[in-house]
Amino acid sequence: MSTIERRPYNSIGLHGIDDEYLKEVFDYIDEHADDFVEELRRFCRQPSIAVTHEGIEDCAQLLKSMMEDVGIETRVVPERGGHPVVLGEQKFNGATKIIGFYNHYDVQPPEPLELWVTPPFSADVRDGKIFARGVDDNKGNIMARLKAVEAIKETVGKAPANVKFFIEGEEETGSHHLGPFVKDHMNLLKADGYIWESGRVDSQGRPEVGLGVKGKFDVELRARGANIDVHSAQAPLIPEPAWRLIWALSSMKGEDEIIRIDEWYDDVKEPTEQEMNLLRGLPFEEEAIKTSGV
Repeated sequence: MSTIERRPYNSIGLHGIDDEYLKEVFDYIDEHADDFVEELRRFCRQPSIAVTHEGIEDCAQLLKSMMEDVGIETRVVPERGGHPVVLGEQKFNGATKIIGFYNHYDVQPPEPLELWVTPPFSADVRDGKIFARGVDDNKGNIMARLKAVEAIKETVGKAPANVKFFIEGEEETGSHHLGPFVKDHMNLLKADGYIWESGRVDSQGRPEVGLGVKGKFDVELRARGANIDVHSAQAPLIPEPAWRLIWALSSMKGEDEIIRIDEWYDDVKEPTEQEMNLLRGLPFEEEAIKTSGV
């Protein structure tokens, strides 16, 4: 589900950018907002389910076409063992820096289907909201960025930085093939910085900017026991795999939330006092987060 919301350009609060520049861009967005919404609906009607591969190739080609319609130089690049990656580049005269945008066009499976009021890929509009699998995560964000480039090109024709798009097709299954892809295509992906897939506002409507995210570390533990069913009376004699897993897990992390694996923290860089002061000054609505379902 995604809300169709229009905000006046002067509420965005982009400091350091000429106000007239923004007005031209946002006036164009207002004039073409209905067309932009229809483009997003068309994008959402194309299934692209990562785990089943349904519609993946077609979605990558549709995205390529939509980017080329904006005038973005685009290519679809195969990913070894994975789904195709869509790469795009938009250069602006006079710009020397490059900002990259990371997104993904794949979506989660739509099941359970009986909970949908309308089909998951119909992109139905109800009460000012689009209902479709993937409209928020992550096709809406992709379309917003593409149309921002279009608005700039069709009005002021210049931007502070060139833009690259890096849009993959297996984020919802863990991006397992993305590492090798990045290593193989560093020349195409090189930029001065990348902005992640989405953006959000807090409970007070304040835009949030995250400067980095935490990582992910997956571990699979296996324990073996008897290879036949054993009566519980033999429990003192036969090793129990479930308990072995419990003991292994408790050896990794304690109730104090401290990781107990040797050398785990050796390369951790302690925050400076300035960084700690900045963190203390950030608005943090703990209770709102706990009740939001995020």
